[in-house]
Amino acid sequence: MNSSDSLRRGTRGPDVFAWQRFLKAKGIYRGSINGEFDYDTERATGEYQRKNSIEVNGIVSGETLNRACRDGFVRGSEDRKRTEYKPDSGVELSFDARRFLEKIQPDFYDRTGKQLEITSGTRKPRRQAKAMYDNLAANRHVRYANHQAYAEIEDVYERLHNSGEEATVDAMTHVIEEQVSHGVYISNRLKRTAIDVRNRDLSNEEKQAFDYVVTQAGGRINRGEEGTHFHVDFR
Repeated sequence: MNSSDSLRRGTRGPDVFAWQRFLKAKGIYRGSINGEFDYDTERATGEYQRKNSIEVNGIVSGETLNRACRDGFVRGSEDRKRTEYKPDSGVELSFDARRFLEKIQPDFYDRTGKQLEITSGTRKPRRQAKAMYDNLAANRHVRYANHQAYAEIEDVYERLHNSGEEATVDAMTHVIEEQVSHGVYISNRLKRTAIDVRNRDLSNEEKQAFDYVVTQAGGRINRGEEGTHFHVDFR
């Protein structure tokens, strides 16, 4: 890393995000992870240098960088994980979903050091019916925007669930297929323009970071379906 590649006051970008995360993990930096090498970052850099008997100048280069790399620092621009998200087994993602994730994953990783875990993507009617059956059977009443469409599906469950799961899911699937044939989608997952992202392991700060990157990319979190995951709609 030559002097032109050093991190110093005024530098911005993925390397600064990574440096701020590194300093925070060391308990030195208490500012925002914002990708801007500001006064707080410079001061924390100086503290790291003092702790390691390095010349204190608030600049990440030379001996400071070498020591940090031995301590586990990886430059953001060199960290492949920042561009990789993790779909659960069996999750089907549309082209549009992949394109949306490619927009938000790098920014989310820069801010949190975490990869997004995708729990659901495109659903066919039967898979949607099974998911709704499971929620109703567990007495989890998810709020859907189209109340009438939801009431039609819920009514089938209430009438038939004592007949067994397979028969009930078959009937719920038929209702969903009929709705889709008339251009009615109980979930945007059926239109290939929605995903679910696991949130149960995220801190409040990390949830706020996710909300920010989704909004910046033109997406929207459906708060009615928030639980162990974020349901995200996008165009």
